[in-house]
Amino acid sequence: MFLRPLFISALGLALAAQDVQEVTSTAKDRTGLGITIYHNSLAVIRESRNLRVPSGPSRIAFTDVAKSIQPKSVSMTFGSSHAAPHVLERNFEFNLLSPASAVDHSLGHEVAFRWPAGEGLLWGRLVSLPLRKTLWAQGRTAIQRLSHTGAAIAKADSELLIKRTEGYLAVPGDHLVLREPPRELRSSPTLLLSINASQERSTPVEVTYKAGGFSWEANYV
Repeated sequence: MFLRPLFISALGLALAAQDVQEVTSTAKDRTGLGITIYHNSLAVIRESRNLRVPSGPSRIAFTDVAKSIQPKSVSMTFGSSHAAPHVLERNFEFNLLSPASAVDHSLGHEVAFRWPAGEGLLWGRLVSLPLRKTLWAQGRTAIQRLSHTGAAIAKADSELLIKRTEGYLAVPGDHLVLREPPRELRSSPTLLLSINASQERSTPVEVTYKAGGFSWEANYV
């Protein structure tokens, strides 16, 4: 990978412009945890958490789940059935924040760069970057770069193309500076639950899902 250290001025993830509030649930909200391990490294994970949900529509972000989670196996049950929030939508996000993914998701956006190295910041629009994931261009070996208008055929190199009013500049990846991480990236795998609650309240919830990569062994003393 061509990318060396990437400077990010704000490490906190910002929410996308939206009308609903997002509430984050972490392992600190957990009140119970159980793991049942089956054959083929498969496990069923059950955990209980206490949530504080706001009144009206909102989005609950469940973090600190297993990285090998099978999203289609997730089920959630609220404890207080008489006033349980109405579930509108359930999703799973695995777009993890990393230097490479931050650059990929900044395509077409304003970025800053140090050019020449060691001097002040200059701003421009990231319009082209190297194609690092072959999945993006299956069967198209000639396509080696991505631009904000689509795929483009170009010489294979590791530089980023920045557009400014005076023209284009090819900038090394380690000179790029982002004002904030792309909003669609998260620091860990996250379960998203869109709900609508009649009133603000604390409610218990039980989350059950399957995950792979587990094993067990018996030791005798």
